Amino acid sequence: MSPITLVRSGVMVPAHDATAIANGAVAVSGETIADIGTYEELAARYPDAHVIGGIQFLLIPGLINGHGHGRGLSSFQRGALDNNLESWIWDTRTFKPLPVYDDVSYCAAKFLKSGVTTTMHNHILTGTLPPQQEFDDAIRAYKDTGMRVLFCPGIRNDNPFVYGDNKSFLSSLPQYVQAVLSAPPPLSAEEYFDIVRALHSSQRPPA
Repeated sequence: MSPITLVRSGVMVPAHDATAIANGAVAVSGETIADIGTYEELAARYPDAHVIGGIQFLLIPGLINGHGHGRGLSSFQRGALDNNLESWIWDTRTFKPLPVYDDVSYCAAKFLKSGVTTTMHNHILTGTLPPQQEFDDAIRAYKDTGMRVLFCPGIRNDNPFVYGDNKSFLSSLPQYVQAVLSAPPPLSAEEYFDIVRALHSSQRPPA
């Protein structure tokens, strides 16, 4: 059995539907929560435990981020000013790409510092690496930082410019702009599903 660490708090909320415990604590064994209760109860039960925290802290379950892109630097920090959605998305396409592993690792570190232990990651390709490599680097960053992640490879292959008729919109633009906007996406729909299936197989826990 791994050595026990007691995480102590002035107030502990064991779960969203549980009553708060004054002077609460959690007993952690390796990566597993082994016990919860008051600090006095757990200190008596685990007399040799290493104690961290204190009565000045609030102890709660890890928070969950419901939508994100794994960006360590915000869009504003990288030069995209607040704007309507379509203009803002276009600004984000001008970003100088950052190494995916470094960007996601920094994002994960900030999440953990703020109490977020699980995130949904909607990955937007930077185009600097093959798609599969970008996805692998992002997932590895979460694993290395210890975060849980719902990983979603992103794809936009329908109405990328306007909500109406994209072909009519493109035909109204100068030829050189049409050429830029008509570049093929980094992934076709078929390639996207192939990669999702491969990711699902490679990340599936052993039976």
